[in-house]
Amino acid sequence: MATPHDALFHLTFRHPVHAGPWLRSIVSPALAQAIDWNGLATAPERLHGHALRQSLGDLVFTAPRHDRDTEVLILVEHRSHFDPELPRTLLRYVAHLDHGRRRGDASTPVVPVVCYHGPVPLATQTTAVAGHSDAFAALVPQVPFFVDDLSNPSESDLMERALTPLGKLTLLSLALLPGMAPHLTLAALDRWAELLRAVDRHPGPPSGPDAIDAIGWYVLHVSDTDAEDVHMNLQRNLQRPEEKIVSTAERLRQQGHAEGHAEGHAEGHAEGRIQTLQRLLERRFGALPESATARLHDASSEQLDRWTDRILDAASLAELLGET
Repeated sequence: MATPHDALFHLTFRHPVHAGPWLRSIVSPALAQAIDWNGLATAPERLHGHALRQSLGDLVFTAPRHDRDTEVLILVEHRSHFDPELPRTLLRYVAHLDHGRRRGDASTPVVPVVCYHGPVPLATQTTAVAGHSDAFAALVPQVPFFVDDLSNPSESDLMERALTPLGKLTLLSLALLPGMAPHLTLAALDRWAELLRAVDRHPGPPSGPDAIDAIGWYVLHVSDTDAEDVHMNLQRNLQRPEEKIVSTAERLRQQGHAEGHAEGHAEGHAEGRIQTLQRLLERRFGALPESATARLHDASSEQLDRWTDRILDAASLAELLGET
């Protein structure tokens, strides 16, 4: 299910102009030199296949290599929460891209990159293989990946990164704004005034006004800051004439809370359906493995309907979830 974090991350980093400097700063120095970042481009849709199209967090790019006349694939995953299945998910996606791209050509590597800003450092959730004892953990295949871990950020470090203004503002927002008190949120926007103006003037993509609009929406979704206070803050820091941003602020003020309430109601309804189905499955088949629980939370409304309809007929959990 898409989150405000996913929406802001994708708004920015689906565009190579913003993704390039960020990715170059995350991968190893050797890879950063081996890749021609000027040729970074969004990968063709056919490479994603069904598996990646079902993921709300993925981005796939292609880029030329300096050392030979071939390309590299860069897979980007965004996580704003604890996800014990992340290593397996990356392995599955890399294998999918590897199979769909190479077709006998062993010269196209896949580079996985993760942007993470969950409540605890990512290293604490990837040091062990979920569901396996120490004796078997070494036998479970895993894929190495590069991480931008924003779980314990320094604002000054983020400000010093060599990124586009929108790339920098996006990482600052993802890392620092969720749950921040309103007065601290407004103070942060004041400190980022120069960045806000640079984003507003940028020709895009996305366009400056669209990017500012997205930042405003993000502030309202992840904090309790009043919409009118956000409007006044943006007006002051962007140094725009009032009539040029009043429509955006009015939309934030009038629609933000209504849509947030509707979205929250819909998300709550979906979560309730998942919990109900999980209880029924546990009564029928016993305790669920983590992989099954993850599938329930990633399922579409249509999938939940199908599984609910089949719960009395399926002979096993694997049969119900389509694993046999």
